[in-house]
Amino acid sequence: MKFSHKILFIFMVTLGMSCKTFSQDQELKEKPIVADFDDIYVYNDLLYEYETDNLYTGLIHRRKKNGELIQEDYVERGVIHYTLMFYRRQKRKPHSKYIYNKDNPYVLREVIRFHLEGDVFKTTYYDYDGRRILEEDFKDGKLIYSCEFNGRKRHGKELCITEKCDTTVMYYVNGKKQHKKRI
Repeated sequence: MKFSHKILFIFMVTLGMSCKTFSQDQELKEKPIVADFDDIYVYNDLLYEYETDNLYTGLIHRRKKNGELIQEDYVERGVIHYTLMFYRRQKRKPHSKYIYNKDNPYVLREVIRFHLEGDVFKTTYYDYDGRRILEEDFKDGKLIYSCEFNGRKRHGKELCITEKCDTTVMYYVNGKKQHKKRI
């Protein structure tokens, strides 16, 4: 082996070792801190730890008296990003995921509902102020129902797809049906 090849070999080995230790350090940092719901308090719409009075970053678990996990909140710098709600008597199978608006804490951006098998069966979208704007239902991964909303009232296009692939489109303005169209 030539001298330049030896130096290149040593350089590659040390680079590989440093990359490996860097990735291990990063894995340790990415493991979330888990706190109980009783260890956290809310002040000015932000979540703080009782022990340190610092903004909380990590997971918050809410459990029943028997220890069963019913809710898990993902928090970063005091703001809840999303919440997972779990089925009863099922080992960590979520039934819904509530995704919050990053700029407007505690206001929903999206709600995803899951079957027991893990498939998405309903998704609801919200605007910046938390008003419902779109609702979609799925069956076997395919869209079967979609409806646009303006708050609580249907406003826009409602799409229904049957099992025979018949498509019906209805139009609404402020909750009043305007006309129906079959495709």
